[in-house]
Amino acid sequence: MRRSAFTLIELLVVTGIVAIAGGLLLPAVQKTRASAARANCANNLRQMSLGLHSANDIVGNMPPATGFWPGDENWENRYFEDFYWGPPPVVLGPAHVFLYPYLEQNARWQAFTNANTFNPFWEPIESTPDVFVCPADPSMPASRRAWSPDNGMPLTSYAANAAALGCYGWTFNILTDTFSRHQRANLTWGFPDGTSNTIVFYERYAQPNWNINGLLYCWGPDYGPPILGYKKWMLHLPPQAAIPPDVVDPYRASGAHSSVVLVGLADGSVRGVSPNISPHTWKYAQLPDDGRVLGSDW
Repeated sequence: MRRSAFTLIELLVVTGIVAIAGGLLLPAVQKTRASAARANCANNLRQMSLGLHSANDIVGNMPPATGFWPGDENWENRYFEDFYWGPPPVVLGPAHVFLYPYLEQNARWQAFTNANTFNPFWEPIESTPDVFVCPADPSMPASRRAWSPDNGMPLTSYAANAAALGCYGWTFNILTDTFSRHQRANLTWGFPDGTSNTIVFYERYAQPNWNINGLLYCWGPDYGPPILGYKKWMLHLPPQAAIPPDVVDPYRASGAHSSVVLVGLADGSVRGVSPNISPHTWKYAQLPDDGRVLGSDW
């Protein structure tokens, strides 16, 4: 008896059906992955923003976007050249590392305070925790470290708002485009415009336009530290969404989500901001005390 088998036509039909089904399912799978990445990213920003609240409750104020904390800067060279000295645990760093104790990263905080100096000394002991990595960030390498120009620099997918949190114990003055001495930002008086109307953290590619959003940069190049909002002209630049990281503007908030860039607000909430937001509304959302009402595009 002849053995039954599929004919060539039948095999082609089955193959075609499988291909069509796969083609229909792929967009749904990609959409699900994108949605999960966005939710994860939003949760990171929420934790970071709420970390500011915990810091405020314990220390009495919020850490700066970059600088010394929990006390003021002390540039006295007491022991070694290039060391920044201050009574422990006063250290120099960006806001991200100051949040370690409030993001269940105590081991990293201890290592950081024990180093108490400037990069590259920190680099061998420092790494990027998951909470500072957006899963959708295409510029974040698997190693989470930059290859150039600062080999080994840990990267982050987020930036702090210097216009709201200040830098080096100073705060931004929109009228003079300068920073002036101030008390640290806190929940009691630091946000006259309302905590729900003020950005404290943004999405920002880890390597925007081949530059570095470096976790350990405290200043250096304008495009180096994980901060934004520290110059008047920068406040007018709306965010960029789904722009390839090799051409994105390094001076803007940026992310890979299809239609919005996520930001963390001072009340601990997170919202998506359209790239089509007006420059004025975007600027007002970054300033904590300008007294302006946010536009309808917020």
